[in-house]
Amino acid sequence: MPSAQLSTFLKWPIGDHIDYKVEEIDGKKMVIEIRCRLCTKHVEKIKADDRVKGTIINEIEVYVQGTSNVKKFAVTRHLSGAAHVLAQEYERLLSQTVTVRDPEGGIIETTASYQGSSINNDIRLIRVQPRIDATIK
Repeated sequence: MPSAQLSTFLKWPIGDHIDYKVEEIDGKKMVIEIRCRLCTKHVEKIKADDRVKGTIINEIEVYVQGTSNVKKFAVTRHLSGAAHVLAQEYERLLSQTVTVRDPEGGIIETTASYQGSSINNDIRLIRVQPRIDATIK
């Protein structure tokens, strides 16, 4: 599979989510394998998400296990792909504070955490839109 020189690879707009393995080949430092740190962190939640199917699961598996397809196009396609965008959404939720009202009207503030299935509950809270009575009176 294609590999890229380390100096070239580091110029790509990939952020800090990609881990890479370097080997010296013919006196040049080459990136021979890459993997997505963010997708690895959230792989189980992404697979459990109802919106994720087929090829998206295959793509995330490739970048979690590591791929030797070190091309700029492949990396940028992954970073803008549905699986990685979903991983970014989970990561954003980890740093967010969710405000919830208890039945008595008091406010409970909880910070989203990645323990068990609590992040799924936080996502449901954020996605639920209030019902608006739009009837003309």
